[in-house]
Amino acid sequence: MPTPHSPSPPNPTSPAPPEPIHRATLPHALTFFLTVAQRRAVLKSLRRLHRSREAALLRALDIPTPDPTTGVRRADTRPGRRT
Repeated sequence: MPTPHSPSPPNPTSPAPPEPIHRATLPHALTFFLTVAQRRAVLKSLRRLHRSREAALLRALDIPTPDPTTGVRRADTRPGRRT
């Protein structure tokens, strides 16, 4: 008979522990402050490039992004854009 302070036996049906979190692969926030007018202008400009603010900002800065279908990093290939 277990005493009140003895550890309970392991449950054979308990779930496996979660995989460790690799912090380098997690998204990181980028925060800066603008006036109301500046924010409105930035968001309007970004909407012209892509519906996703993240994708639009990366495209505006010519930063290669992973292709969502393959995961391969690629530069923007639109005409007139630097590669």
